[in-house]
Amino acid sequence: MHHWCIVILIVPNKHIKKIIKKTIKQLFAWLRVLALVARQIVISAVVIRLLSLFYYTTKRKP
Repeated sequence: MHHWCIVILIVPNKHIKKIIKKTIKQLFAWLRVLALVARQIVISAVVIRLLSLFYYTTKRKP
C-alpha cells in the first residue's frame, strides 16, 4: 500500500490521478454491489432455514 502512495506523490500527473480516482470509485461501486448481494444471500438463507425448521416442526406434530 505504501508503494502506491509514493507513486502517487512522485507522479503529479492529473491524468493518472483521474484514472486512480475512477478505479477507486469503480471498486467502491463493486464492493457496494457485492455487499448487497451478500446481504440478500444471507437473508434468503436465514428465511429458508426458518421456513424449513417451521415445516419440519409442523410435520412432526400429529
